[in-house]
Amino acid sequence: MKEPRAIILDTGPLVALTDEDDNRHEMCMRTLKKLPGGTAVYTVASVLAEAFWLLPKGKHSVDSVFNSLSLMGCRIVSLESQDLLPAQELLKKYSDLPMDFADCEICLAAEKLSIDTIFTLDRRDFLLYRPKHVRNYRIIPE
Repeated sequence: MKEPRAIILDTGPLVALTDEDDNRHEMCMRTLKKLPGGTAVYTVASVLAEAFWLLPKGKHSVDSVFNSLSLMGCRIVSLESQDLLPAQELLKKYSDLPMDFADCEICLAAEKLSIDTIFTLDRRDFLLYRPKHVRNYRIIPE
């Protein structure tokens, strides 16, 4: 399988990368280090919201998240008004899972940027989602 030129970062790896006590921290660090140089890293605002909700409250967590994002050169992809109807359609389509808004936003960003690789610990859902721009998502870590 060809190496990704861009990935989208989900909440689980962001939390694990930020929290050295997380039992998936080392696995996520190894995954990040395996990425080819120059791989673009993207995420979405709702991933940040989930990460801040999950991590211990306080200045240390805030600094850790922003330091992690900065070290990765992570870019934040924003939804625009024209993305609202596709978001609504995706959330209805996968309401039986149910799809949360962060996953929805990740799927829309992946389509918008033609990215097929998702850095997530939530393999089950992303294996079930059917993107329009590729046959299925490549999920890392594998």
